[in-house]
Amino acid sequence: MLGATTGNDFQPEHHYLVGRLRQELGTYSTIGGMVTGLFRQRSGDDELRYSLAGGTDWDLRFGGNTFRFGGHLSFSHRQVNGQDAPTGLATALRLERLQGVWTYGTGLDGFDDRFNVNDVGQLRRNNLVRLWMRLGHQFNNNRPFGPFQQADAFIFSWHQRSYREGLYMGSGFFMRAGALTRGFAELELRVRGDYLWGGYDLYEARGMGPIYQPRQLSIEGEYGSDTRRSLRLEPSFELEIDEEGGRRLNTGLQVEWSALDWLDLRTELSLRQQHNLLRWASNESFARLADGWALGAESAAPDELTEADFTRLPSAGPLDELATRYDPYEGFADRYYVAVFGRRDTRALELSLRGTLTFSPMLSVQSFAQLLLARGRYTDPSLRLDKDTLLPFPDYPKRHEFVLNSFRVNVVLRWEYRPGSVLYLVWAHDRDAYDRADPFQPDSWYQELTFPEQLRDTFRLFPDNAFTVKLTYLIFS
Repeated sequence: MLGATTGNDFQPEHHYLVGRLRQELGTYSTIGGMVTGLFRQRSGDDELRYSLAGGTDWDLRFGGNTFRFGGHLSFSHRQVNGQDAPTGLATALRLERLQGVWTYGTGLDGFDDRFNVNDVGQLRRNNLVRLWMRLGHQFNNNRPFGPFQQADAFIFSWHQRSYREGLYMGSGFFMRAGALTRGFAELELRVRGDYLWGGYDLYEARGMGPIYQPRQLSIEGEYGSDTRRSLRLEPSFELEIDEEGGRRLNTGLQVEWSALDWLDLRTELSLRQQHNLLRWASNESFARLADGWALGAESAAPDELTEADFTRLPSAGPLDELATRYDPYEGFADRYYVAVFGRRDTRALELSLRGTLTFSPMLSVQSFAQLLLARGRYTDPSLRLDKDTLLPFPDYPKRHEFVLNSFRVNVVLRWEYRPGSVLYLVWAHDRDAYDRADPFQPDSWYQELTFPEQLRDTFRLFPDNAFTVKLTYLIFS
Protein backbone atom coordinates (compact mmCIF):
# COMPACT_ATOMS: atom_id res chain seq x y z
CA MET A 1 0.00 0.00 0.00
CA LEU A 2 1.10 3.53 -0.74
CA GLY A 3 -0.42 6.76 0.49
CA ALA A 4 0.56 10.38 -0.18
CA THR A 5 -0.77 13.79 0.81
CA THR A 6 0.18 17.04 -0.94
CA GLY A 7 -1.00 20.64 -1.05
CA ASN A 8 0.00 24.26 -1.45
CA ASP A 9 1.41 26.12 1.56
CA PHE A 10 1.65 22.81 3.45
CA GLN A 11 -2.14 22.46 3.47
CA PRO A 12 -3.31 18.85 2.93
CA GLU A 13 -5.53 19.13 -0.15
CA HIS A 14 -4.78 16.08 -2.28
CA HIS A 15 -4.78 12.57 -0.87
CA TYR A 16 -3.65 9.60 -2.95
CA LEU A 17 -3.97 5.90 -2.28
CA VAL A 18 -2.69 2.85 -4.14
CA GLY A 19 -3.23 -0.71 -2.92
CA ARG A 20 -2.13 -3.96 -4.57
CA LEU A 21 -2.82 -7.56 -3.55
CA ARG A 22 -1.25 -10.51 -5.37
CA GLN A 23 -1.53 -14.21 -4.56
CA GLU A 24 0.47 -17.00 -6.14
CA LEU A 25 -1.46 -20.09 -7.17
CA GLY A 26 0.81 -23.10 -7.54
CA THR A 27 4.17 -22.61 -9.23
CA TYR A 28 3.38 -20.19 -12.05
CA SER A 29 -0.16 -18.79 -11.71
CA THR A 30 -1.24 -15.63 -9.90
CA ILE A 31 -4.42 -13.75 -9.12
CA GLY A 32 -4.66 -10.28 -7.70
CA GLY A 33 -6.50 -7.05 -7.23
CA MET A 34 -5.72 -3.34 -7.20
CA VAL A 35 -7.39 -0.12 -6.11
CA THR A 36 -6.38 3.51 -6.57
CA GLY A 37 -7.98 6.60 -5.12
CA LEU A 38 -7.74 10.39 -5.26
CA PHE A 39 -9.52 12.57 -2.71
CA ARG A 40 -9.22 16.31 -3.26
CA GLN A 41 -10.43 19.37 -1.36
CA ARG A 42 -9.70 22.71 -3.01
CA SER A 43 -10.16 25.65 -0.69
CA GLY A 44 -10.50 28.15 -3.55
CA ASP A 45 -13.66 26.83 -5.19
CA ASP A 46 -14.87 24.38 -2.53
CA GLU A 47 -14.52 21.53 -5.00
CA LEU A 48 -14.82 18.17 -3.30
CA ARG A 49 -13.78 15.42 -5.64
CA TYR A 50 -12.91 11.79 -5.43
CA SER A 51 -11.83 9.26 -8.00
CA LEU A 52 -11.76 5.52 -7.43
CA ALA A 53 -10.50 2.82 -9.77
CA GLY A 54 -9.80 -0.82 -9.28
CA GLY A 55 -10.29 -4.34 -10.44
CA THR A 56 -9.02 -7.87 -10.43
CA ASP A 57 -6.46 -9.51 -12.68
CA TRP A 58 -5.33 -13.07 -13.21
CA ASP A 59 -2.54 -14.97 -14.92
CA LEU A 60 -3.34 -18.67 -14.93
CA ARG A 61 -0.71 -21.03 -16.38
CA PHE A 62 -1.26 -24.68 -17.30
CA GLY A 63 0.38 -27.41 -19.33
CA GLY A 64 3.68 -27.02 -17.48
CA ASN A 65 3.72 -23.24 -18.02
CA THR A 66 3.11 -23.73 -21.74
CA PHE A 67 -0.33 -22.09 -21.90
CA ARG A 68 -1.72 -18.96 -20.29
CA PHE A 69 -5.19 -17.61 -19.62
CA GLY A 70 -4.91 -14.01 -18.42
CA GLY A 71 -6.91 -10.86 -18.17
CA HIS A 72 -8.51 -8.26 -15.95
CA LEU A 73 -11.86 -6.75 -15.03
CA SER A 74 -11.69 -3.10 -13.99
CA PHE A 75 -13.87 -0.14 -13.08
CA SER A 76 -13.53 3.60 -12.50
CA HIS A 77 -15.82 6.04 -10.72
CA ARG A 78 -15.50 9.80 -10.20
CA GLN A 79 -17.40 12.53 -8.36
CA VAL A 80 -17.14 16.31 -8.63
CA ASN A 81 -19.06 18.65 -6.30
CA GLY A 82 -21.38 15.84 -5.32
CA GLN A 83 -22.25 14.91 -8.91
CA ASP A 84 -21.44 11.29 -9.73
CA ALA A 85 -20.10 10.56 -13.17
CA PRO A 86 -21.18 7.24 -14.71
CA THR A 87 -19.05 4.28 -13.72
CA GLY A 88 -16.67 3.11 -16.42
CA LEU A 89 -15.79 -0.52 -17.11
CA ALA A 90 -12.93 -2.27 -18.88
CA THR A 91 -11.86 -5.83 -19.50
CA ALA A 92 -9.12 -7.82 -21.20
CA LEU A 93 -9.16 -11.54 -21.96
CA ARG A 94 -6.32 -13.48 -23.56
CA LEU A 95 -5.49 -17.12 -24.23
CA GLU A 96 -1.91 -17.85 -25.33
CA ARG A 97 0.69 -20.53 -25.92
CA LEU A 98 3.95 -19.20 -24.47
CA GLN A 99 6.50 -21.94 -25.13
CA GLY A 100 7.50 -24.08 -28.06
CA VAL A 101 8.71 -23.66 -31.61
CA TRP A 102 5.32 -22.19 -32.49
CA THR A 103 3.60 -19.77 -30.11
CA TYR A 104 0.23 -18.14 -30.63
CA GLY A 105 -2.55 -16.34 -28.87
CA THR A 106 -5.76 -14.38 -29.18
CA GLY A 107 -7.46 -11.83 -27.02
CA LEU A 108 -10.17 -9.23 -26.58
CA ASP A 109 -9.71 -5.76 -25.06
CA GLY A 110 -12.66 -3.55 -24.21
CA PHE A 111 -12.82 -0.05 -22.69
CA ASP A 112 -16.09 1.84 -22.54
CA ASP A 113 -16.13 5.60 -23.12
CA ARG A 114 -16.52 6.37 -19.39
CA PHE A 115 -13.54 4.36 -18.15
CA ASN A 116 -10.91 6.82 -16.85
CA VAL A 117 -8.06 6.01 -14.47
CA ASN A 118 -5.83 8.99 -15.28
CA ASP A 119 -6.28 10.71 -11.90
CA VAL A 120 -3.79 8.25 -10.38
CA GLY A 121 -2.90 5.86 -13.23
CA GLN A 122 -2.44 6.22 -16.96
CA LEU A 123 -4.69 5.22 -19.86
CA ARG A 124 -3.93 6.24 -23.43
CA ARG A 125 -7.34 5.49 -24.94
CA ASN A 126 -10.82 4.39 -23.95
CA ASN A 127 -13.95 3.95 -26.11
CA LEU A 128 -12.34 0.96 -27.80
CA VAL A 129 -13.07 -2.70 -28.51
CA ARG A 130 -10.22 -4.65 -30.08
CA LEU A 131 -9.85 -8.28 -31.14
CA TRP A 132 -6.30 -9.44 -31.77
CA MET A 133 -4.33 -12.55 -32.74
CA ARG A 134 -0.63 -13.40 -32.60
CA LEU A 135 1.54 -16.12 -34.15
CA GLY A 136 5.27 -16.61 -33.46
CA HIS A 137 7.95 -19.04 -34.62
CA GLN A 138 11.49 -19.97 -33.51
CA PHE A 139 13.43 -21.02 -36.61
CA ASN A 140 15.24 -24.38 -36.38
CA ASN A 141 13.93 -24.83 -32.85
CA ASN A 142 16.02 -21.81 -31.74
CA ARG A 143 19.28 -23.58 -32.69
CA PRO A 144 22.03 -22.33 -35.03
CA PHE A 145 21.54 -22.76 -38.77
CA GLY A 146 23.33 -21.32 -41.79
CA PRO A 147 24.90 -17.92 -40.92
CA PHE A 148 22.64 -17.46 -37.87
CA GLN A 149 22.94 -18.43 -34.22
CA GLN A 150 19.22 -18.00 -33.78
CA ALA A 151 16.28 -16.35 -35.54
CA ASP A 152 12.63 -15.79 -34.77
CA ALA A 153 9.58 -14.04 -36.18
CA PHE A 154 6.04 -13.17 -35.19
CA ILE A 155 2.97 -11.55 -36.70
CA PHE A 156 0.29 -9.66 -34.79
CA SER A 157 -3.05 -8.58 -36.27
CA TRP A 158 -6.02 -6.62 -34.94
CA HIS A 159 -9.53 -5.49 -35.68
CA GLN A 160 -11.00 -2.61 -33.68
CA ARG A 161 -14.14 -0.54 -33.29
CA SER A 162 -15.23 2.29 -31.04
CA TYR A 163 -17.30 1.17 -28.06
CA ARG A 164 -19.80 4.05 -28.04
CA GLU A 165 -20.53 4.52 -31.74
CA GLY A 166 -19.57 1.07 -33.02
CA LEU A 167 -17.48 2.89 -35.64
CA TYR A 168 -14.96 0.79 -37.55
CA MET A 169 -11.46 1.93 -36.56
CA GLY A 170 -9.47 -0.23 -38.89
CA SER A 171 -7.73 -3.58 -39.14
CA GLY A 172 -4.04 -4.18 -39.59
CA PHE A 173 -0.99 -6.29 -38.94
CA PHE A 174 2.51 -5.95 -37.54
CA MET A 175 5.24 -8.43 -38.49
CA ARG A 176 8.74 -8.63 -37.01
CA ALA A 177 11.67 -10.90 -37.88
CA GLY A 178 14.97 -10.83 -36.01
CA ALA A 179 18.22 -12.78 -36.08
CA LEU A 180 21.62 -13.00 -34.39
CA THR A 181 24.44 -13.93 -36.75
CA ARG A 182 27.39 -16.18 -35.91
CA GLY A 183 29.46 -13.00 -35.83
CA PHE A 184 27.16 -11.59 -33.10
CA ALA A 185 25.58 -9.00 -35.36
CA GLU A 186 21.85 -8.28 -34.90
CA LEU A 187 19.33 -7.94 -37.73
CA GLU A 188 15.70 -6.87 -37.45
CA LEU A 189 12.97 -6.24 -40.00
CA ARG A 190 9.49 -4.87 -39.21
CA VAL A 191 6.50 -4.47 -41.51
CA ARG A 192 3.21 -2.83 -40.53
CA GLY A 193 -0.06 -2.32 -42.36
CA ASP A 194 -2.99 -0.34 -40.99
CA TYR A 195 -6.51 0.61 -42.14
CA LEU A 196 -6.29 -2.21 -44.67
CA TRP A 197 -10.02 -2.02 -45.39
CA GLY A 198 -10.46 1.62 -44.47
CA GLY A 199 -11.53 2.89 -41.10
CA TYR A 200 -11.79 6.06 -39.03
CA ASP A 201 -9.68 7.96 -36.51
CA LEU A 202 -11.72 9.40 -33.64
CA TYR A 203 -9.10 11.90 -32.50
CA GLU A 204 -7.25 13.30 -35.54
CA ALA A 205 -9.83 16.10 -35.93
CA ARG A 206 -9.18 17.23 -32.32
CA GLY A 207 -12.72 16.88 -30.99
CA MET A 208 -14.53 17.74 -34.23
CA GLY A 209 -15.58 14.17 -35.03
CA PRO A 210 -14.06 11.11 -36.72
CA ILE A 211 -12.31 11.24 -40.07
CA TYR A 212 -11.49 8.50 -42.57
CA GLN A 213 -7.93 7.16 -42.85
CA PRO A 214 -6.17 5.91 -46.00
CA ARG A 215 -4.51 2.50 -46.16
CA GLN A 216 -0.97 2.62 -44.77
CA LEU A 217 2.08 0.39 -45.15
CA SER A 218 5.46 0.81 -43.47
CA ILE A 219 8.73 -1.10 -43.43
CA GLU A 220 11.57 -0.68 -40.93
CA GLY A 221 15.01 -2.23 -40.68
CA GLU A 222 17.86 -2.17 -38.18
CA TYR A 223 21.38 -3.58 -38.14
CA GLY A 224 23.66 -3.81 -35.11
CA SER A 225 27.32 -4.73 -35.51
CA ASP A 226 29.19 -7.22 -33.31
CA THR A 227 27.95 -6.85 -29.72
CA ARG A 228 31.37 -7.97 -28.39
CA ARG A 229 33.25 -5.02 -29.87
CA SER A 230 34.05 -1.81 -28.02
CA LEU A 231 32.76 0.17 -31.03
CA ARG A 232 29.27 -0.72 -32.21
CA LEU A 233 27.26 0.76 -35.09
CA GLU A 234 23.47 0.55 -35.47
CA PRO A 235 22.06 2.07 -38.68
CA SER A 236 18.28 2.04 -39.20
CA PHE A 237 15.60 3.17 -41.64
CA GLU A 238 11.82 3.44 -41.83
CA LEU A 239 9.62 4.07 -44.86
CA GLU A 240 5.85 4.57 -44.73
CA ILE A 241 3.47 5.21 -47.61
CA ASP A 242 -0.30 5.55 -47.86
CA GLU A 243 -2.74 5.16 -50.72
CA GLU A 244 -3.26 8.94 -51.09
CA GLY A 245 0.38 9.68 -51.87
CA GLY A 246 1.65 10.45 -48.38
CA ARG A 247 5.04 9.18 -47.34
CA ARG A 248 7.36 9.26 -44.36
CA LEU A 249 11.09 8.48 -44.34
CA ASN A 250 13.26 8.19 -41.24
CA THR A 251 16.96 7.31 -41.25
CA GLY A 252 19.18 7.00 -38.21
CA LEU A 253 22.58 5.97 -36.96
CA GLN A 254 23.53 5.04 -33.39
CA VAL A 255 27.15 4.64 -32.33
CA GLU A 256 28.17 3.07 -29.01
CA TRP A 257 31.81 3.24 -27.97
CA SER A 258 33.30 1.84 -24.79
CA ALA A 259 36.40 3.95 -25.24
CA LEU A 260 38.02 2.89 -21.96
CA ASP A 261 37.06 0.86 -18.94
CA TRP A 262 35.93 4.08 -17.29
CA LEU A 263 34.44 5.92 -20.30
CA ASP A 264 31.32 5.02 -22.31
CA LEU A 265 30.00 7.20 -25.15
CA ARG A 266 26.88 6.94 -27.28
CA THR A 267 25.60 9.18 -30.04
CA GLU A 268 22.42 9.05 -32.12
CA LEU A 269 21.71 10.94 -35.32
CA SER A 270 18.35 10.83 -37.11
CA LEU A 271 16.82 12.59 -40.09
CA ARG A 272 13.04 12.48 -40.51
CA GLN A 273 10.92 13.67 -43.41
CA GLN A 274 7.19 13.64 -44.05
CA HIS A 275 5.57 14.58 -47.33
CA ASN A 276 1.95 14.98 -48.39
CA LEU A 277 0.44 13.38 -45.27
CA LEU A 278 -3.24 14.21 -44.78
CA ARG A 279 -3.41 15.66 -41.27
CA TRP A 280 -5.41 18.06 -39.11
CA ALA A 281 -4.12 21.64 -39.24
CA SER A 282 -6.47 23.71 -37.02
CA ASN A 283 -10.04 24.31 -35.90
CA GLU A 284 -11.34 27.57 -37.36
CA SER A 285 -14.39 29.84 -36.94
CA PHE A 286 -16.29 31.09 -39.97
CA ALA A 287 -19.03 33.77 -39.92
CA ARG A 288 -21.73 34.14 -42.57
CA LEU A 289 -22.28 37.80 -43.37
CA ALA A 290 -24.99 39.45 -45.45
CA ASP A 291 -22.62 39.79 -48.40
CA GLY A 292 -20.14 36.97 -47.91
CA TRP A 293 -18.06 35.05 -45.41
CA ALA A 294 -15.42 35.94 -42.82
CA LEU A 295 -12.70 33.92 -41.07
CA GLY A 296 -11.59 34.28 -37.48
CA ALA A 297 -8.13 35.86 -37.27
CA GLU A 298 -7.31 33.51 -34.39
CA SER A 299 -7.82 29.74 -34.40
CA ALA A 300 -10.48 29.77 -31.68
CA ALA A 301 -14.12 28.87 -31.09
CA PRO A 302 -16.78 31.40 -32.19
CA ASP A 303 -17.73 32.34 -28.62
CA GLU A 304 -14.12 33.41 -27.99
CA LEU A 305 -14.12 35.91 -30.87
CA THR A 306 -15.76 39.28 -31.37
CA GLU A 307 -16.99 40.70 -34.68
CA ALA A 308 -13.77 42.68 -34.95
CA ASP A 309 -11.78 39.43 -34.83
CA PHE A 310 -13.09 38.26 -38.21
CA THR A 311 -11.45 38.91 -41.60
CA ARG A 312 -13.43 39.01 -44.83
CA LEU A 313 -12.79 36.17 -47.28
CA PRO A 314 -12.40 36.96 -50.99
CA SER A 315 -14.61 34.01 -51.94
CA ALA A 316 -17.01 31.63 -50.22
CA GLY A 317 -15.29 28.53 -51.57
CA PRO A 318 -17.06 25.46 -50.14
CA LEU A 319 -18.61 27.35 -47.20
CA ASP A 320 -22.08 27.71 -48.76
CA GLU A 321 -22.25 23.95 -49.25
CA LEU A 322 -20.92 23.33 -45.76
CA ALA A 323 -23.56 25.64 -44.22
CA THR A 324 -26.39 23.62 -45.77
CA ARG A 325 -25.22 20.45 -43.94
CA TYR A 326 -23.45 21.82 -40.85
CA ASP A 327 -25.20 22.99 -37.72
CA PRO A 328 -24.18 26.48 -36.54
CA TYR A 329 -22.11 26.74 -33.40
CA GLU A 330 -24.22 26.64 -30.22
CA GLY A 331 -25.52 30.09 -29.37
CA PHE A 332 -25.07 31.47 -32.89
CA ALA A 333 -27.15 31.40 -36.05
CA ASP A 334 -24.42 32.46 -38.46
CA ARG A 335 -21.13 31.13 -37.10
CA TYR A 336 -19.57 27.75 -37.76
CA TYR A 337 -16.68 25.90 -36.15
CA VAL A 338 -14.89 23.62 -38.61
CA ALA A 339 -11.79 21.39 -38.68
CA VAL A 340 -9.26 22.37 -41.34
CA PHE A 341 -7.05 19.67 -42.84
CA GLY A 342 -4.03 19.92 -45.08
CA ARG A 343 -1.16 18.02 -46.65
CA ARG A 344 1.65 18.15 -44.12
CA ASP A 345 5.35 18.33 -44.98
CA THR A 346 7.95 18.22 -42.21
CA ARG A 347 11.70 17.95 -41.84
CA ALA A 348 13.53 17.19 -38.61
CA LEU A 349 17.09 16.61 -37.50
CA GLU A 350 17.93 15.16 -34.08
CA LEU A 351 21.38 14.64 -32.58
CA SER A 352 21.93 13.29 -29.07
CA LEU A 353 25.10 12.52 -27.12
CA ARG A 354 25.40 10.48 -23.92
CA GLY A 355 28.47 9.85 -21.85
CA THR A 356 29.37 8.11 -18.59
CA LEU A 357 32.65 8.85 -16.85
CA THR A 358 33.35 6.48 -13.96
CA PHE A 359 36.18 7.57 -11.67
CA SER A 360 35.44 4.83 -9.14
CA PRO A 361 32.46 2.73 -8.03
CA MET A 362 31.63 5.62 -5.70
CA LEU A 363 32.15 8.59 -8.06
CA SER A 364 30.78 9.04 -11.58
CA VAL A 365 29.54 11.73 -13.99
CA GLN A 366 26.75 11.19 -16.52
CA SER A 367 25.94 13.69 -19.28
CA PHE A 368 23.29 14.01 -21.96
CA ALA A 369 22.94 16.58 -24.76
CA GLN A 370 20.21 16.76 -27.39
CA LEU A 371 19.76 19.02 -30.40
CA LEU A 372 16.40 18.99 -32.19
CA LEU A 373 15.59 21.11 -35.24
CA ALA A 374 12.23 20.71 -36.98
CA ARG A 375 9.95 22.63 -39.29
CA GLY A 376 6.68 21.90 -41.04
CA ARG A 377 3.91 23.29 -43.22
CA TYR A 378 0.42 22.45 -44.48
CA THR A 379 -0.67 22.78 -48.11
CA ASP A 380 -3.87 22.00 -50.08
CA PRO A 381 -6.32 23.05 -47.32
CA SER A 382 -9.73 21.42 -47.00
CA LEU A 383 -12.68 21.52 -44.59
CA ARG A 384 -14.19 18.52 -42.81
CA LEU A 385 -17.80 18.15 -43.94
CA ASP A 386 -18.40 14.72 -42.39
CA LYS A 387 -16.40 11.65 -41.47
CA ASP A 388 -16.02 10.64 -45.13
CA THR A 389 -15.76 13.99 -46.89
CA LEU A 390 -13.24 16.82 -47.05
CA LEU A 391 -14.14 19.90 -49.12
CA PRO A 392 -11.13 21.47 -50.92
CA PHE A 393 -10.71 25.16 -50.12
CA PRO A 394 -7.93 26.53 -52.38
CA ASP A 395 -8.73 30.15 -51.42
CA TYR A 396 -8.28 29.52 -47.70
CA PRO A 397 -6.01 32.45 -46.79
CA LYS A 398 -4.15 31.16 -43.74
CA ARG A 399 -0.71 29.62 -43.92
CA HIS A 400 -0.03 27.01 -41.20
CA GLU A 401 3.70 26.63 -40.59
CA PHE A 402 5.82 25.95 -37.51
CA VAL A 403 9.46 25.86 -36.45
CA LEU A 404 10.91 24.03 -33.43
CA ASN A 405 14.42 24.68 -32.12
CA SER A 406 15.64 22.89 -29.00
CA PHE A 407 18.99 22.26 -27.30
CA ARG A 408 19.19 20.59 -23.89
CA VAL A 409 22.03 19.47 -21.66
CA ASN A 410 21.91 17.51 -18.40
CA VAL A 411 24.98 16.69 -16.30
CA VAL A 412 24.76 14.61 -13.10
CA LEU A 413 27.62 14.01 -10.67
CA ARG A 414 27.04 11.15 -8.21
CA TRP A 415 29.30 10.70 -5.19
CA GLU A 416 28.65 7.98 -2.62
CA TYR A 417 30.80 9.58 0.05
CA ARG A 418 30.04 6.81 2.56
CA PRO A 419 28.16 3.49 2.15
CA GLY A 420 24.48 4.25 1.51
CA SER A 421 24.94 8.05 1.63
CA VAL A 422 24.98 9.88 -1.71
CA LEU A 423 25.52 13.44 -2.97
CA TYR A 424 24.08 14.46 -6.35
CA LEU A 425 25.02 17.65 -8.22
CA VAL A 426 22.86 18.35 -11.29
CA TRP A 427 23.10 20.99 -14.02
CA ALA A 428 20.24 21.36 -16.54
CA HIS A 429 20.61 23.71 -19.53
CA ASP A 430 17.71 24.42 -21.92
CA ARG A 431 17.28 26.52 -25.06
CA ASP A 432 13.81 25.96 -26.48
CA ALA A 433 11.49 27.80 -28.89
CA TYR A 434 8.37 26.73 -30.75
CA ASP A 435 7.20 29.35 -33.24
CA ARG A 436 4.14 29.43 -35.45
CA ALA A 437 4.25 31.79 -38.39
CA ASP A 438 1.77 34.65 -38.74
CA PRO A 439 -0.96 32.77 -40.62
CA PHE A 440 -1.51 35.71 -42.99
CA GLN A 441 2.15 36.33 -43.86
CA PRO A 442 2.98 35.88 -47.56
CA ASP A 443 6.43 34.34 -47.11
CA SER A 444 7.08 30.70 -46.24
CA TRP A 445 9.47 29.70 -43.45
CA TYR A 446 9.49 26.15 -44.73
CA GLN A 447 10.90 27.07 -48.13
CA GLU A 448 13.43 29.66 -46.99
CA LEU A 449 14.75 28.31 -43.68
CA THR A 450 17.69 25.87 -43.65
CA PHE A 451 19.09 23.66 -40.89
CA PRO A 452 22.27 25.81 -40.54
CA GLU A 453 20.06 28.87 -40.02
CA GLN A 454 17.97 26.98 -37.45
CA LEU A 455 21.14 25.94 -35.64
CA ARG A 456 22.30 29.55 -35.54
CA ASP A 457 18.90 30.69 -34.23
CA THR A 458 18.92 27.97 -31.54
CA PHE A 459 22.15 29.18 -29.98
CA ARG A 460 20.88 32.76 -30.02
CA LEU A 461 18.04 31.79 -27.69
CA PHE A 462 18.37 32.89 -24.09
CA PRO A 463 19.06 29.75 -22.03
CA ASP A 464 17.44 28.49 -18.85
CA ASN A 465 19.92 27.00 -16.36
CA ALA A 466 18.98 25.06 -13.25
CA PHE A 467 21.33 23.75 -10.56
CA THR A 468 20.16 21.11 -8.10
CA VAL A 469 21.83 19.56 -5.07
CA LYS A 470 20.49 16.40 -3.42
CA LEU A 471 22.07 14.89 -0.33
CA THR A 472 21.12 11.66 1.41
CA TYR A 473 22.66 10.43 4.62
CA LEU A 474 22.12 6.87 5.85
CA ILE A 475 21.94 6.94 9.65
CA PHE A 476 21.71 3.18 10.24
CA SER A 477 23.28 0.55 8.02
